[in-house]
Amino acid sequence: NGEAKRQVETSALTATLDQLEQATYYDFTIQPFYEGVGSEKAKIAFATVPYPPDVPLLESRTTSSMELIVYIDRMRLPEGMTKDALLIKYYKMNSKGSEQLYGTEKAVTVAVSSQTAAQVVSIKGLDSGSKYGVRCTLRVRAAGKLFETDLSEALIVTTELPSGDFDQVDQDVTAYIASSTSAISNLETKTNSVTSAVNDFSNTVTQKVGELNTKIAQVETSSDLVMS
Repeated sequence: NGEAKRQVETSALTATLDQLEQATYYDFTIQPFYEGVGSEKAKIAFATVPYPPDVPLLESRTTSSMELIVYIDRMRLPEGMTKDALLIKYYKMNSKGSEQLYGTEKAVTVAVSSQTAAQVVSIKGLDSGSKYGVRCTLRVRAAGKLFETDLSEALIVTTELPSGDFDQVDQDVTAYIASSTSAISNLETKTNSVTSAVNDFSNTVTQKVGELNTKIAQVETSSDLVMS
C-alpha cells in the first residue's frame, strides 16, 4: 500500500515472512548481493489467503438432498483478487452427530456465479434419515494463481425420513397396542376364572370341614351318653 514496508536480509536461498495480513496483496522486491555489490532487482506480487467463509446455512432438505446457502458476498477481497469457486465437503456422521464416519466424505465444486451475491449449493444422492456434516472452503484467484481458504465451521444436517415410514410405524404400534390389550384382557379373564375356581374350591373345603366337625361333635356327644 505504499506505507508499510519491511526489509529482510538473509544469506539463505529462502526467506520467511510472518505477521502478514490475510486477504492482502504484497509486492516484493528481491535483490541479490555479492561482496557488497547488488545486482539487478526482481519484482513479484503475492496475495495471502482470505479468511474461511461463514458456516453454510440450510435452506431446505428432503429425504435425499439438501440446499445450502453460503454468504460469500460478506467476504471482502482486495482489488485484483476474485472468488473463483466454492468447494463443499460433506460426510456422514454417527447418530449423535459427534463423529465423522470413515470413508464417507464427498465434495461438490460450484463455480461462483456472482462476486457480490450469496451462493446457493444443492447436494443430492443422500441417504434418508442420516446425519451429515457440511463444511466449505472458497477458492480465490490472485496474481494468476489459485488459492483455497481454510475450511469453515461445520453445519450438521439430518435428512428427512419418507412419510410412509412414519405411517407404517404408526400402524405397527397401533396393531401392537391392540394385540397387547387383547392379550392382557384374556389374561385377566383367565386369572379371574382361576381365582373364582379357587374360591369355590376353598368354600367347598370349608363347608366339608364344617360338616365333618359337626359329625365329630355328634359322635362325641353320643359316646358321652352311652358311657353315662
